[in-house]
Amino acid sequence: MRLGKLENLELRGNRLNNSILSILNGLSTLKSLDLSFNELTAGSGFKDLSSRLKKLEKLRLSGNQCNDSIFSSLTGFSSLKSLDLSNNQLTGSASIISFEIISSYLWKLESLDLSYNQLTGSITSWCELKNLKQLDLSGNNFGGSLPDCLGNLSSLQLLDVSENQFTGNIASGPLTNLISLKFLSLSNNLFQVSTSMKPFMNHSSLKFFSSENNRLVTEPTAFDNLIPKFQLVFF
Repeated sequence: MRLGKLENLELRGNRLNNSILSILNGLSTLKSLDLSFNELTAGSGFKDLSSRLKKLEKLRLSGNQCNDSIFSSLTGFSSLKSLDLSNNQLTGSASIISFEIISSYLWKLESLDLSYNQLTGSITSWCELKNLKQLDLSGNNFGGSLPDCLGNLSSLQLLDVSENQFTGNIASGPLTNLISLKFLSLSNNLFQVSTSMKPFMNHSSLKFFSSENNRLVTEPTAFDNLIPKFQLVFF
């Protein structure tokens, strides 16, 4: 059987280890590869694979055993637009992703899922991903305030930072600049969230807003008559 023109391959939910990677080296036409919920690690094989699959745009590695070194192993995927590393064994600081790595391959990313790992520290590294439309950092150990540079991700449509330890008043943070947002989840953090929804009055695309288990704060009564531009489907 010849697979010389194969563009999409799904191998999720097996017990595949890194030996499968050498078999995939010849599939140079692949644009989408799903290896989720297997037994892959960040070890041997990924560097060779990334140097051969130059057309790959979507890579799903959710539910494997990859650690922090996986990032430097993927630098050959020069066309990558979507990367899913959720439910792995990422445990280090987000700053392990250097500017050099981001500028070499991650800069094209439109979707990045790092949910349900054990990442810590600042998330300023992700501010370099100017093309991001979806960013999921939920279920980690991030803390502190959301960095101001997050407000530069003007294309962001989905942002999920739930189940972390983020702090700060949303009204004075970078989220007020992200007017392309359609989905925003702030739940289960230490945020101060305005009851008036004033910070999101200009977010005309916003459909989903979740902020339970934070601290609600009231705004001055002068904001009571403001009419938001959004029409929420979930609140």
